[in-house]
Amino acid sequence: MKTKRLGDLLLETGYISEDQLQYALQLQKSKGTKLGEILIQENIVTERQIIEALEFQMGIPHINLNKIFIDPKIPHLISESLARKHSLIPIQKENNNLTVAMMDPLNIFAIDDIELSTGYKVKPIISTKSDIMQAIEQYYETENAEKALEELKQNYQADITDIDEEILQEINNAPVVKLLNSLLKQAVSLRSSDIHIEPFDNTVRIRMRVDGELQEVMQLSKGVHSAVITRIKIMGKMNIAEKRLPQDGRVEIKMDGKKIDLRLSVLPTV
Repeated sequence: MKTKRLGDLLLETGYISEDQLQYALQLQKSKGTKLGEILIQENIVTERQIIEALEFQMGIPHINLNKIFIDPKIPHLISESLARKHSLIPIQKENNNLTVAMMDPLNIFAIDDIELSTGYKVKPIISTKSDIMQAIEQYYETENAEKALEELKQNYQADITDIDEEILQEINNAPVVKLLNSLLKQAVSLRSSDIHIEPFDNTVRIRMRVDGELQEVMQLSKGVHSAVITRIKIMGKMNIAEKRLPQDGRVEIKMDGKKIDLRLSVLPTV
């Protein structure tokens, strides 16, 4: 693929004038943001016009990320910080080739960063920034939950069985809250209908039902189980001291500007 700058490409297609390009370049120097974003913010071009120029003039395909399945392991071939830095996300790996959805597929620095980071040859395709950022939120939320889990492990290295007032106060604060918030946010992003927290002898399995199928998303150490369940009981206004009988609760939360009604159930296990 012949390297060409976005500004020159938009000039050739007639979407912008030379004066508009120079104006945007001056803003880019002062703001330090991407040229494409400045052109859109200044209403010089639309995101659709940029995509059309790249797709038809350069032969770079466009993809709607909301209409494809992405293996959750693929985005994690690069770090979340790298994905956010360049507004891109890996979506498919085939042999030594990595398909990456990018807002600006002409960004050779971004492509070089990914190839150095992964060792794969990058095949860029075009997607809108909004679709890319939504995908980043969805697929990297597991990483945020795992970070919260590590923080939780450090705070609760021993198994918690008796909940006193001091521990109860800790449970109502981070990192238990961070972990549950991350799991709830991930469930909303995946459009999961329910979350199962299932204790075993040495671990606690967390599964989410997506499109009718239960999928394992994480395993916790058995030592943090009591803290997590106690936090859920508090959210659902249940009796935290009761461990022998089933309990139900409800809570309304707000996430991404939407109100979500949760039904919470706690069942004793053998």
